[in-house]
Amino acid sequence: MIVDELEIGALPSEEHAGELVEHVCPKTVAQIVGDVLFRGTLIGAGMAAAGVRRHLIGGALCGSLVVEAFVLSWVAAERARG
Repeated sequence: MIVDELEIGALPSEEHAGELVEHVCPKTVAQIVGDVLFRGTLIGAGMAAAGVRRHLIGGALCGSLVVEAFVLSWVAAERARG
């Protein structure tokens, strides 16, 4: 199964999330913000292509933040597991 073969780096922005879990520095925070904005742009483009016009920017940013929260949680759990 593909899920069983996930390795470090398989999730989007996992490298930056790992750096943030290890230690917080302004460069890492800026990279996370960049990841969120880039992903939000992609999500927003998909929403616009699907015909969503209402709350487009908010929906795209919320979706991107949810993905980033998942990635940060995943990385923190993986690091804690060893």
